[in-house]
Amino acid sequence: MAQNIGENEPAPALPIADARTYLSKIAEKTGISGKTQGTAIQILIDARRKRAAAGKDPMGLAAAALSLHVYRTARKRHKKTLLKQLESQK
Repeated sequence: MAQNIGENEPAPALPIADARTYLSKIAEKTGISGKTQGTAIQILIDARRKRAAAGKDPMGLAAAALSLHVYRTARKRHKKTLLKQLESQK
């Protein structure tokens, strides 16, 4: 009897998209500072630790983390720029 080749081999792992990659892309396009990015990354880390990020869209998580930080610090210029950038990516 013939055996299937690779029958016992594990399935190849799919790459997991990291929200931090998208965060830096969005921040770069909108001119958001590195300090703001750092705080948004901490928000993402906290969300992952609390398992609130499981199963969520990485681009949406990145945008939400940046929006949350910008909202908390009330930087109006960044709010408008960020919203325009997010709308253009839909």
